[in-house]
Amino acid sequence: MITVELADPAAFHVGTPLGNWFVSASNAGRLKQELRKTPFLSLGEKEQVSRLGALADDATLLLVPAQ
Repeated sequence: MITVELADPAAFHVGTPLGNWFVSASNAGRLKQELRKTPFLSLGEKEQVSRLGALADDATLLLVPAQ
């Protein structure tokens, strides 16, 4: 079992087909939008990590894979 606690009050969690994203970023709203877009969700795991990393400002990103 994995337990994740993000102290940032603006941090959020989004479940996707690839797994669970835990995000803390200064532009959290932008990342939350990206995580819900169909083109983003169709990317592979490495591509999703790369895409979010490129968009993120002052961020901590954690992807816990579904499998």
